[in-house]
Amino acid sequence: MDPRFDADVASKLQSFVEQSTDFIGVADPWGRILYLNPAACKALGVADYSDLTLADLFPTEVFSYYYEVVRPELLRTGAWSGEVRVNAADRGAVPMYISTTAQLGPGGETQGGVVLAHDLPGGVPFAAGTIDDVSGVLDRTAFRDQLGLALDASTRRGELCALVLAMIDMAPTIERFGALTATNVLRALAGRITRLTRTIDIVGRVGEHELGLVVRGIRTHNEALRIAGSVYDALIEAPVTTPSGQVSPAIACGLALAQVGDFADDIVERAAAPIFPDGADAARRFRAPAEPVEEPAPLATMDEFVVALEAEADAAGFRLDARKLLALVGSSPEPRPQMVRAIDAIRARGLRTGALTNNWVSEDRTAPAPGREIVFDVVVESSVERLRKPDPRIYALTLARLDVLASQAIFLDDLGINLKPARDMGITTIKVLDPDDALRELAELLQLEWD
Repeated sequence: MDPRFDADVASKLQSFVEQSTDFIGVADPWGRILYLNPAACKALGVADYSDLTLADLFPTEVFSYYYEVVRPELLRTGAWSGEVRVNAADRGAVPMYISTTAQLGPGGETQGGVVLAHDLPGGVPFAAGTIDDVSGVLDRTAFRDQLGLALDASTRRGELCALVLAMIDMAPTIERFGALTATNVLRALAGRITRLTRTIDIVGRVGEHELGLVVRGIRTHNEALRIAGSVYDALIEAPVTTPSGQVSPAIACGLALAQVGDFADDIVERAAAPIFPDGADAARRFRAPAEPVEEPAPLATMDEFVVALEAEADAAGFRLDARKLLALVGSSPEPRPQMVRAIDAIRARGLRTGALTNNWVSEDRTAPAPGREIVFDVVVESSVERLRKPDPRIYALTLARLDVLASQAIFLDDLGINLKPARDMGITTIKVLDPDDALRELAELLQLEWD
Protein backbone atom coordinates (compact mmCIF):
# COMPACT_ATOMS: atom_id res chain seq x y z
CA MET A 1 0.00 0.00 0.00
CA ASP A 2 1.17 3.53 -0.76
CA PRO A 3 2.88 4.94 2.39
CA ARG A 4 1.32 8.33 1.71
CA PHE A 5 -2.09 6.69 1.76
CA ASP A 6 -1.22 5.03 5.08
CA ALA A 7 -0.21 8.37 6.56
CA ASP A 8 -3.37 10.01 5.28
CA VAL A 9 -5.57 7.29 6.75
CA ALA A 10 -3.71 7.42 10.07
CA SER A 11 -4.14 11.20 10.21
CA LYS A 12 -7.88 10.94 9.59
CA LEU A 13 -8.28 8.19 12.17
CA GLN A 14 -6.35 10.20 14.75
CA SER A 15 -8.52 13.23 14.08
CA PHE A 16 -11.66 11.13 14.47
CA VAL A 17 -10.47 9.58 17.76
CA GLU A 18 -9.46 12.96 19.16
CA GLN A 19 -12.81 14.55 18.32
CA SER A 20 -15.00 11.60 19.25
CA THR A 21 -17.30 11.99 22.25
CA ASP A 22 -16.87 8.26 22.97
CA PHE A 23 -14.39 6.97 25.52
CA ILE A 24 -11.39 5.50 23.61
CA GLY A 25 -8.26 4.04 25.19
CA VAL A 26 -5.29 1.77 24.48
CA ALA A 27 -3.51 -0.43 27.04
CA ASP A 28 -0.36 -2.53 26.96
CA PRO A 29 -0.10 -6.22 28.04
CA TRP A 30 0.51 -5.17 31.66
CA GLY A 31 -2.60 -3.00 31.86
CA ARG A 32 -0.76 0.32 31.63
CA ILE A 33 -2.61 3.02 29.74
CA LEU A 34 -0.80 4.05 26.57
CA TYR A 35 -3.43 6.46 25.28
CA LEU A 36 -6.74 8.08 26.27
CA ASN A 37 -8.62 10.44 23.97
CA PRO A 38 -9.89 13.79 25.34
CA ALA A 39 -13.39 12.39 25.94
CA ALA A 40 -11.95 9.59 28.07
CA CYS A 41 -9.78 12.02 30.04
CA LYS A 42 -12.82 14.20 30.68
CA ALA A 43 -14.91 11.23 31.79
CA LEU A 44 -12.22 10.14 34.25
CA GLY A 45 -11.47 13.68 35.39
CA VAL A 46 -7.75 13.49 34.54
CA ALA A 47 -5.43 15.62 32.46
CA ASP A 48 -2.47 13.23 32.42
CA TYR A 49 -2.88 9.49 31.86
CA SER A 50 0.82 8.54 31.88
CA ASP A 51 0.61 6.88 35.32
CA LEU A 52 -2.81 5.28 34.91
CA THR A 53 -3.60 1.58 34.60
CA LEU A 54 -6.78 -0.35 33.80
CA ALA A 55 -7.43 -0.46 37.55
CA ASP A 56 -8.09 3.30 37.38
CA LEU A 57 -10.63 2.87 34.57
CA PHE A 58 -12.79 0.10 36.00
CA PRO A 59 -14.13 -0.82 39.47
CA THR A 60 -12.46 -3.78 41.18
CA GLU A 61 -15.37 -6.16 40.60
CA VAL A 62 -15.08 -5.74 36.82
CA PHE A 63 -11.83 -7.70 36.75
CA SER A 64 -13.40 -10.94 37.95
CA TYR A 65 -15.99 -10.50 35.19
CA TYR A 66 -13.14 -9.90 32.75
CA TYR A 67 -11.50 -13.24 33.54
CA GLU A 68 -14.79 -15.15 33.64
CA VAL A 69 -16.49 -13.71 30.55
CA VAL A 70 -14.48 -11.17 28.52
CA ARG A 71 -11.05 -12.79 28.31
CA PRO A 72 -12.28 -16.19 27.05
CA GLU A 73 -14.15 -14.42 24.24
CA LEU A 74 -11.08 -12.29 23.40
CA LEU A 75 -8.96 -15.42 23.20
CA ARG A 76 -11.55 -17.08 20.99
CA THR A 77 -12.42 -14.24 18.59
CA GLY A 78 -10.12 -11.31 19.38
CA ALA A 79 -13.07 -9.02 20.19
CA TRP A 80 -15.82 -8.57 22.79
CA SER A 81 -18.76 -6.19 23.30
CA GLY A 82 -21.05 -5.81 26.29
CA GLU A 83 -21.98 -3.70 29.29
CA VAL A 84 -19.69 -3.05 32.25
CA ARG A 85 -19.23 -0.25 34.75
CA VAL A 86 -16.61 2.39 34.10
CA ASN A 87 -15.24 4.87 36.63
CA ALA A 88 -16.41 8.40 35.90
CA ALA A 89 -15.47 11.64 37.65
CA ASP A 90 -18.21 12.89 40.02
CA ARG A 91 -20.56 10.07 38.93
CA GLY A 92 -18.99 6.98 40.43
CA ALA A 93 -19.08 3.74 38.47
CA VAL A 94 -21.57 4.08 35.59
CA PRO A 95 -22.77 1.39 33.17
CA MET A 96 -21.36 1.81 29.67
CA TYR A 97 -21.41 -0.25 26.49
CA ILE A 98 -17.89 -1.47 25.78
CA SER A 99 -16.30 -2.74 22.58
CA THR A 100 -12.77 -4.05 22.91
CA THR A 101 -10.21 -5.86 20.78
CA ALA A 102 -6.98 -7.52 21.79
CA GLN A 103 -3.82 -8.73 20.10
CA LEU A 104 -2.95 -12.33 20.94
CA GLY A 105 0.49 -13.74 21.64
CA PRO A 106 1.86 -17.11 20.46
CA GLY A 107 0.58 -18.78 23.63
CA GLY A 108 -2.89 -17.29 23.32
CA GLU A 109 -2.24 -14.57 25.90
CA THR A 110 -3.63 -11.08 25.34
CA GLN A 111 -1.03 -8.47 24.46
CA GLY A 112 -2.81 -5.24 25.20
CA GLY A 113 -5.82 -3.89 23.38
CA VAL A 114 -8.17 -1.07 22.48
CA VAL A 115 -11.32 -0.08 24.37
CA LEU A 116 -14.21 2.03 23.04
CA ALA A 117 -17.06 2.89 25.41
CA HIS A 118 -20.15 5.05 25.36
CA ASP A 119 -22.98 5.82 27.77
CA LEU A 120 -26.05 3.62 27.65
CA PRO A 121 -29.39 5.25 26.84
CA GLY A 122 -30.85 6.03 30.23
CA GLY A 123 -27.78 4.59 31.94
CA VAL A 124 -27.21 6.59 35.11
CA PRO A 125 -25.61 5.67 38.43
CA PHE A 126 -28.01 4.66 41.16
CA ALA A 127 -28.90 7.64 43.33
CA ALA A 128 -28.76 7.22 47.08
CA GLY A 129 -32.55 7.37 47.31
CA THR A 130 -32.94 4.27 45.13
CA ILE A 131 -31.38 1.91 47.71
CA ASP A 132 -33.89 0.06 49.87
CA ASP A 133 -33.47 0.75 53.61
CA VAL A 134 -34.47 -2.79 54.57
CA SER A 135 -32.61 -5.01 52.08
CA GLY A 136 -29.67 -2.77 51.16
CA VAL A 137 -30.22 -3.36 47.42
CA LEU A 138 -32.28 -1.42 44.86
CA ASP A 139 -35.74 -0.52 46.10
CA ARG A 140 -38.84 -1.80 44.34
CA THR A 141 -39.35 1.18 42.04
CA ALA A 142 -35.70 1.45 41.01
CA PHE A 143 -35.43 -2.31 40.44
CA ARG A 144 -38.45 -2.37 38.14
CA ASP A 145 -37.08 0.62 36.25
CA GLN A 146 -33.74 -1.15 35.75
CA LEU A 147 -35.54 -4.37 34.81
CA GLY A 148 -37.44 -2.45 32.13
CA LEU A 149 -34.18 -1.06 30.72
CA ALA A 150 -32.66 -4.56 30.69
CA LEU A 151 -35.68 -5.93 28.82
CA ASP A 152 -35.41 -3.15 26.25
CA ALA A 153 -31.68 -3.78 25.77
CA SER A 154 -32.36 -7.52 25.46
CA THR A 155 -34.77 -6.90 22.59
CA ARG A 156 -32.55 -4.38 20.80
CA ARG A 157 -29.38 -6.46 20.99
CA GLY A 158 -30.89 -9.91 20.66
CA GLU A 159 -29.46 -11.04 23.99
CA LEU A 160 -31.03 -13.47 26.42
CA CYS A 161 -32.11 -11.92 29.72
CA ALA A 162 -33.54 -13.75 32.74
CA LEU A 163 -35.10 -12.92 36.11
CA VAL A 164 -34.42 -15.07 39.17
CA LEU A 165 -37.02 -14.38 41.88
CA ALA A 166 -36.33 -15.44 45.48
CA MET A 167 -39.49 -15.72 47.60
CA ILE A 168 -38.85 -15.85 51.35
CA ASP A 169 -41.44 -17.03 53.88
CA MET A 170 -40.72 -14.57 56.68
CA ALA A 171 -43.97 -15.03 58.63
CA PRO A 172 -42.56 -17.57 61.17
CA THR A 173 -39.48 -15.38 61.73
CA ILE A 174 -41.60 -12.29 62.38
CA GLU A 175 -43.89 -14.22 64.69
CA ARG A 176 -41.05 -15.71 66.72
CA PHE A 177 -38.35 -13.01 66.67
CA GLY A 178 -40.04 -9.81 65.48
CA ALA A 179 -39.80 -7.49 62.47
CA LEU A 180 -36.27 -6.25 63.24
CA THR A 181 -34.83 -9.75 63.00
CA ALA A 182 -36.75 -10.30 59.75
CA THR A 183 -35.09 -7.15 58.39
CA ASN A 184 -31.65 -8.47 59.32
CA VAL A 185 -32.41 -11.77 57.60
CA LEU A 186 -33.63 -10.10 54.40
CA ARG A 187 -30.52 -7.90 54.24
CA ALA A 188 -28.23 -10.89 54.77
CA LEU A 189 -29.96 -12.89 52.04
CA ALA A 190 -29.73 -9.91 49.66
CA GLY A 191 -26.00 -9.83 50.36
CA ARG A 192 -25.67 -13.51 49.43
CA ILE A 193 -27.31 -12.84 46.06
CA THR A 194 -25.19 -9.75 45.45
CA ARG A 195 -21.98 -11.73 45.97
CA LEU A 196 -22.98 -13.99 43.07
CA THR A 197 -23.60 -11.21 40.57
CA ARG A 198 -21.52 -9.83 37.74
CA THR A 199 -21.15 -6.13 37.02
CA ILE A 200 -23.97 -6.06 34.47
CA ASP A 201 -26.45 -7.96 36.67
CA ILE A 202 -29.04 -6.19 38.82
CA VAL A 203 -30.21 -7.08 42.34
CA GLY A 204 -33.22 -5.48 43.97
CA ARG A 205 -36.28 -5.85 46.15
CA VAL A 206 -39.37 -6.98 44.27
CA GLY A 207 -41.99 -7.51 46.99
CA GLU A 208 -42.30 -7.36 50.77
CA HIS A 209 -40.18 -10.50 51.15
CA GLU A 210 -39.06 -11.05 47.56
CA LEU A 211 -35.65 -10.37 46.02
CA GLY A 212 -34.87 -10.32 42.32
CA LEU A 213 -31.74 -10.90 40.24
CA VAL A 214 -31.71 -9.76 36.60
CA VAL A 215 -29.14 -11.78 34.67
CA ARG A 216 -28.07 -10.23 31.38
CA GLY A 217 -26.18 -11.55 28.38
CA ILE A 218 -26.67 -15.24 29.16
CA ARG A 219 -26.05 -17.72 26.35
CA THR A 220 -28.57 -20.50 26.87
CA HIS A 221 -31.68 -21.47 28.80
CA ASN A 222 -29.63 -24.07 30.68
CA GLU A 223 -27.22 -21.38 31.81
CA ALA A 224 -30.14 -19.41 33.25
CA LEU A 225 -31.33 -22.53 35.06
CA ARG A 226 -27.84 -23.13 36.46
CA ILE A 227 -27.64 -19.55 37.76
CA ALA A 228 -31.05 -19.85 39.42
CA GLY A 229 -29.87 -23.05 41.12
CA SER A 230 -26.71 -21.29 42.35
CA VAL A 231 -28.81 -18.48 43.83
CA TYR A 232 -31.06 -20.97 45.61
CA ASP A 233 -28.08 -22.94 46.96
CA ALA A 234 -26.45 -19.75 48.27
CA LEU A 235 -29.63 -18.68 50.05
CA ILE A 236 -30.15 -21.97 51.87
CA GLU A 237 -26.56 -23.09 52.40
CA ALA A 238 -26.47 -21.92 56.01
CA PRO A 239 -28.77 -20.28 58.57
CA VAL A 240 -28.62 -16.51 58.92
CA THR A 241 -26.98 -15.48 62.18
CA THR A 242 -28.82 -12.64 63.96
CA PRO A 243 -28.70 -11.19 67.50
CA SER A 244 -31.81 -13.29 68.19
CA GLY A 245 -30.16 -16.50 67.04
CA GLN A 246 -29.85 -18.48 63.82
CA VAL A 247 -32.74 -18.20 61.40
CA SER A 248 -33.51 -20.49 58.43
CA PRO A 249 -36.61 -19.20 56.62
CA ALA A 250 -38.25 -21.31 53.95
CA ILE A 251 -37.14 -20.07 50.50
CA ALA A 252 -38.31 -20.80 46.97
CA CYS A 253 -36.83 -19.51 43.70
CA GLY A 254 -38.51 -18.96 40.36
CA LEU A 255 -37.03 -18.23 36.96
CA ALA A 256 -38.33 -16.57 33.79
CA LEU A 257 -36.67 -15.72 30.48
CA ALA A 258 -37.48 -12.42 28.81
CA GLN A 259 -39.82 -12.58 25.83
CA VAL A 260 -40.28 -10.05 23.05
CA GLY A 261 -42.70 -7.35 24.20
CA ASP A 262 -42.28 -8.08 27.92
CA PHE A 263 -42.86 -5.39 30.53
CA ALA A 264 -41.37 -5.69 34.02
CA ASP A 265 -44.64 -6.97 35.52
CA ASP A 266 -44.89 -9.71 32.86
CA ILE A 267 -41.56 -11.35 33.64
CA VAL A 268 -42.04 -10.93 37.40
CA GLU A 269 -45.38 -12.72 37.16
CA ARG A 270 -43.85 -15.66 35.28
CA ALA A 271 -40.91 -15.89 37.68
CA ALA A 272 -43.31 -16.18 40.64
CA ALA A 273 -43.86 -19.88 39.81
CA PRO A 274 -41.20 -21.68 41.93
CA ILE A 275 -38.83 -24.17 40.30
CA PHE A 276 -36.64 -24.61 43.40
CA PRO A 277 -36.43 -26.22 46.00
CA ASP A 278 -37.66 -28.97 43.66
CA GLY A 279 -34.26 -28.88 41.95
CA ALA A 280 -34.41 -32.40 40.54
CA ASP A 281 -37.55 -31.47 38.66
CA ALA A 282 -36.51 -27.93 37.78
CA ALA A 283 -35.43 -28.57 34.19
CA ARG A 284 -38.80 -30.13 33.38
CA ARG A 285 -40.79 -27.38 35.10
CA PHE A 286 -38.81 -24.50 33.64
CA ARG A 287 -40.03 -23.42 30.25
CA ALA A 288 -38.28 -21.29 27.67
CA PRO A 289 -40.33 -18.49 26.06
CA ALA A 290 -43.56 -20.10 25.00
CA GLU A 291 -44.47 -20.58 21.38
CA PRO A 292 -47.78 -19.00 20.35
CA VAL A 293 -50.62 -21.40 21.14
CA GLU A 294 -53.44 -19.40 19.60
CA GLU A 295 -53.64 -18.41 15.98
CA PRO A 296 -53.55 -14.59 15.89
CA ALA A 297 -56.28 -12.72 14.11
CA PRO A 298 -55.27 -11.58 10.62
CA LEU A 299 -54.12 -8.00 10.37
CA ALA A 300 -56.50 -7.42 7.45
CA THR A 301 -58.45 -9.22 4.75
CA MET A 302 -56.62 -9.77 1.46
CA ASP A 303 -58.74 -7.08 -0.17
CA GLU A 304 -57.83 -4.60 2.55
CA PHE A 305 -54.16 -5.51 2.26
CA VAL A 306 -54.17 -5.09 -1.54
CA VAL A 307 -55.80 -1.66 -1.26
CA ALA A 308 -53.32 -0.54 1.41
CA LEU A 309 -50.29 -1.81 -0.54
CA GLU A 310 -51.36 -0.13 -3.78
CA ALA A 311 -52.07 3.13 -1.94
CA GLU A 312 -48.59 3.02 -0.37
CA ALA A 313 -47.02 2.44 -3.79
CA ASP A 314 -49.06 5.28 -5.30
CA ALA A 315 -47.87 7.62 -2.53
CA ALA A 316 -44.28 6.66 -3.40
CA GLY A 317 -44.89 7.69 -7.03
CA PHE A 318 -45.42 4.45 -8.95
CA ARG A 319 -48.30 2.19 -9.90
CA LEU A 320 -48.52 -1.37 -8.66
CA ASP A 321 -50.83 -4.32 -9.31
CA ALA A 322 -50.66 -5.78 -5.78
CA ARG A 323 -52.52 -9.01 -6.61
CA LYS A 324 -50.17 -9.79 -9.49
CA LEU A 325 -47.15 -9.06 -7.28
CA LEU A 326 -48.41 -11.36 -4.52
CA ALA A 327 -49.12 -14.10 -7.05
CA LEU A 328 -45.56 -13.86 -8.36
CA VAL A 329 -44.07 -13.92 -4.86
CA GLY A 330 -46.31 -16.80 -3.85
CA SER A 331 -45.19 -18.90 -6.82
CA SER A 332 -41.61 -19.18 -5.56
CA PRO A 333 -39.32 -21.55 -7.49
CA GLU A 334 -38.11 -24.77 -5.96
CA PRO A 335 -35.26 -24.42 -3.45
CA ARG A 336 -31.85 -24.18 -5.07
CA PRO A 337 -30.03 -27.52 -4.72
CA GLN A 338 -26.80 -25.85 -3.57
CA MET A 339 -28.70 -24.12 -0.76
CA VAL A 340 -30.24 -27.39 0.36
CA ARG A 341 -26.82 -29.08 0.38
CA ALA A 342 -25.34 -26.21 2.38
CA ILE A 343 -28.11 -26.37 4.99
CA ASP A 344 -27.67 -30.14 5.29
CA ALA A 345 -23.91 -29.66 5.80
CA ILE A 346 -24.48 -27.00 8.45
CA ARG A 347 -26.91 -29.18 10.39
CA ALA A 348 -24.60 -32.19 10.06
CA ARG A 349 -21.94 -30.14 11.87
CA GLY A 350 -24.38 -29.75 14.79
CA LEU A 351 -25.21 -26.10 14.10
CA ARG A 352 -28.79 -24.85 14.25
CA THR A 353 -30.54 -23.31 11.25
CA GLY A 354 -33.61 -21.15 10.93
CA ALA A 355 -35.80 -19.58 8.25
CA LEU A 356 -37.11 -16.05 8.87
CA THR A 357 -39.71 -15.09 6.28
CA ASN A 358 -42.08 -12.23 5.59
CA ASN A 359 -45.26 -13.87 4.36
CA TRP A 360 -49.01 -13.41 4.47
CA VAL A 361 -52.18 -15.40 5.03
CA SER A 362 -54.13 -15.90 1.81
CA GLU A 363 -57.88 -15.99 1.45
CA ASP A 364 -57.92 -19.76 2.08
CA ARG A 365 -56.03 -19.20 5.38
CA THR A 366 -52.78 -20.71 4.13
CA ALA A 367 -49.47 -18.93 4.36
CA PRO A 368 -46.68 -19.45 1.85
CA ALA A 369 -43.60 -20.22 3.92
CA PRO A 370 -40.40 -20.58 1.90
CA GLY A 371 -38.25 -23.08 3.69
CA ARG A 372 -40.89 -25.62 4.65
CA GLU A 373 -39.54 -27.94 1.95
CA ILE A 374 -36.15 -27.81 3.72
CA VAL A 375 -35.52 -29.09 7.23
CA PHE A 376 -34.85 -26.11 9.49
CA ASP A 377 -34.62 -26.19 13.28
CA VAL A 378 -36.79 -23.06 13.48
CA VAL A 379 -39.18 -21.36 11.05
CA VAL A 380 -40.36 -17.87 12.00
CA GLU A 381 -43.19 -16.44 9.87
CA SER A 382 -44.35 -12.83 9.91
CA SER A 383 -47.96 -13.92 9.34
CA VAL A 384 -47.85 -15.95 12.57
CA GLU A 385 -45.84 -13.58 14.76
CA ARG A 386 -47.54 -10.39 13.50
CA LEU A 387 -44.06 -8.91 13.13
CA ARG A 388 -41.99 -8.64 9.98
CA LYS A 389 -38.51 -7.82 8.82
CA PRO A 390 -36.93 -5.32 9.35
CA ASP A 391 -38.55 -4.97 12.83
CA PRO A 392 -35.71 -5.77 15.32
CA ARG A 393 -38.17 -7.70 17.50
CA ILE A 394 -38.56 -10.50 14.96
CA TYR A 395 -34.78 -10.98 14.83
CA ALA A 396 -34.66 -11.13 18.65
CA LEU A 397 -37.51 -13.66 18.60
CA THR A 398 -35.65 -15.83 16.08
CA LEU A 399 -32.46 -15.73 18.14
CA ALA A 400 -34.38 -16.76 21.26
CA ARG A 401 -35.96 -19.73 19.50
CA LEU A 402 -32.60 -20.79 18.09
CA ASP A 403 -31.16 -20.35 21.60
CA VAL A 404 -28.17 -18.33 20.37
CA LEU A 405 -26.76 -14.84 20.95
CA ALA A 406 -26.63 -12.26 18.19
CA SER A 407 -22.83 -12.59 18.11
CA GLN A 408 -23.21 -16.32 17.38
CA ALA A 409 -25.58 -15.91 14.42
CA ILE A 410 -25.17 -15.35 10.67
CA PHE A 411 -28.11 -13.93 8.69
CA LEU A 412 -28.45 -14.05 4.89
CA ASP A 413 -30.94 -11.88 3.01
CA ASP A 414 -31.15 -10.29 -0.41
CA LEU A 415 -32.38 -6.91 0.90
CA GLY A 416 -30.11 -4.42 2.61
CA ILE A 417 -33.04 -2.94 4.53
CA ASN A 418 -33.47 -6.32 6.25
CA LEU A 419 -29.77 -6.77 6.96
CA LYS A 420 -29.15 -3.42 8.67
CA PRO A 421 -31.14 -4.00 11.91
CA ALA A 422 -29.67 -7.49 12.20
CA ARG A 423 -26.17 -6.08 11.82
CA ASP A 424 -26.93 -3.36 14.39
CA MET A 425 -27.86 -6.11 16.86
CA GLY A 426 -24.45 -7.76 16.41
CA ILE A 427 -25.49 -10.46 13.94
CA THR A 428 -23.03 -11.22 11.12
CA THR A 429 -24.83 -10.53 7.83
CA ILE A 430 -24.38 -11.65 4.22
CA LYS A 431 -26.17 -9.90 1.37
CA VAL A 432 -27.29 -12.47 -1.22
CA LEU A 433 -26.74 -10.96 -4.65
CA ASP A 434 -25.45 -14.18 -6.17
CA PRO A 435 -26.31 -17.37 -4.23
CA ASP A 436 -23.00 -19.05 -5.05
CA ASP A 437 -21.00 -16.04 -3.85
CA ALA A 438 -23.08 -15.89 -0.66
CA LEU A 439 -22.51 -19.59 0.02
CA ARG A 440 -18.75 -19.18 -0.46
CA GLU A 441 -18.75 -16.33 2.07
CA LEU A 442 -20.83 -18.42 4.49
CA ALA A 443 -18.47 -21.40 4.08
CA GLU A 444 -15.48 -19.20 4.95
CA LEU A 445 -17.19 -17.90 8.10
CA LEU A 446 -18.19 -21.38 9.24
CA GLN A 447 -14.98 -23.04 8.03
CA LEU A 448 -17.05 -25.62 6.17
CA GLU A 449 -16.87 -27.08 2.70
CA TRP A 450 -19.72 -28.10 0.42
CA ASP A 451 -20.11 -28.79 -3.28
